[in-house]
Amino acid sequence: MKTMKKILMFLLLTVVAVSMSISAFADTGAFVQSPSANMAPEIVSGDSEDKDDVKLVITSYADRGDLPEEAREAIEKAYVKISGIKNLTSLCGALKEVAAKKNIPTTNLEVSDLFDISDAAGGSDDCTYDIVLTAETLENFVGLLHFTDGKWELIDNAVVEEIDGELHLKFSTDGLSPFAIVVDTGADLPVEDTKGNSILTGVLAIVAIAEAAALITILIKFILSKKTA
Repeated sequence: MKTMKKILMFLLLTVVAVSMSISAFADTGAFVQSPSANMAPEIVSGDSEDKDDVKLVITSYADRGDLPEEAREAIEKAYVKISGIKNLTSLCGALKEVAAKKNIPTTNLEVSDLFDISDAAGGSDDCTYDIVLTAETLENFVGLLHFTDGKWELIDNAVVEEIDGELHLKFSTDGLSPFAIVVDTGADLPVEDTKGNSILTGVLAIVAIAEAAALITILIKFILSKKTA
């Protein structure tokens, strides 16, 4: 009896654990993958004609806990906006025009990097910044989005240039807050990235189903043995 209870408990815990894993690797909306898996882009240079002292700091979504409360809430809201949709053009219509000009299906547009840019020197609200940064995902760059006043807007002056063999993203922006790099997922990206970890999710689902079936079978045999006894 005790052995049977232990087996049942083990199978039940396994099913619960696998189910939680499936949730963790579930579809991430319009993200290539969970933004928590990405390293933050790095600032190459940043200045402003509106102030002399500029100290730009990038904080990735994964490190949002390091941000002040207001900035943390902003980037979390920005994440929810993206994770809740399948097509980025529903958040920013200007992206549809960009995709059309580059002959890219809008379904290929996904966010590869979500991050916050702040000025440690302060006073960023009324300033225009000229920024250059690097990121691992610039090879398939389509556009740069800026989350401001609760909505996503396209930074239409953002361009990618190669400098000394390294890709750099250059842009100007009025004010600072969350930004998102949009890429073309149809441009030779790994299958597991473009599908939001769907392969792993499928494997975990199969394991969960098998464990659940085993648990049900043992329960039925246990109940029948009790009736026979």
